[in-house]
Amino acid sequence: MSAAPPTVTEGPLALVCGGGTLPLAVADHVAARGRRVLLFPLHGAADPKDYAGREHTWVHVGQFGTMARIARARGCREIVLIGSLVRPSLWSMRPDWLTLKMLPRVAAAFRGGDNHLLSHVAKLVEEQGFVLRGAHEVAPEILAPRGPLGRLRPSADDEADIALALDYLATAGRFDIGQAAVVVNRHIVAVEAAEGTDGMLARVAELRAMGRIRAPKGVLVKAPKPQ
Repeated sequence: MSAAPPTVTEGPLALVCGGGTLPLAVADHVAARGRRVLLFPLHGAADPKDYAGREHTWVHVGQFGTMARIARARGCREIVLIGSLVRPSLWSMRPDWLTLKMLPRVAAAFRGGDNHLLSHVAKLVEEQGFVLRGAHEVAPEILAPRGPLGRLRPSADDEADIALALDYLATAGRFDIGQAAVVVNRHIVAVEAAEGTDGMLARVAELRAMGRIRAPKGVLVKAPKPQ
């Protein structure tokens, strides 16, 4: 039986960074605790302007060997994958030698939904001797507090719609479909699929413009998959 991964975070932390500002927020929180952060922004996802003035190493999707070699040389044992990333096609990757050796397994990982793909990526990362961490583990400050964040609070009708959406997502998540749904008056009017949450919301706007959704209300519910 393999040994359990270490639970104490120590040494430098590698952040593989997709798009958005969240990777930098996590990096700043981790650095504020005195821990060194190694930034690996992804070409085509991260914005070069965000990394100006910060120590970083650009990598392409598929260049895990390059990133792993640099991280090991600097004493890094833990990795966080964070930031937005449009699911790449297998043919758009630029694999280095290590990734090429694992290509049959990488190809198998692409034959499934996003959760299937990410689970296989996590397994490959850990097989190379790294511990994969969630961003909330290394920077708990990024988590939202429980309860409403603004002046609006869900009504009793909203709560019923939310409960219906969560029930649906708990079922749909087992099939690795999506993480979001829109419910209006106990009616599921849209569910997230390959188009992503923004695409789903654009579709809801079109349905409203066409008169297919008439009630001037509704809830968007997004939740982690059960796994």
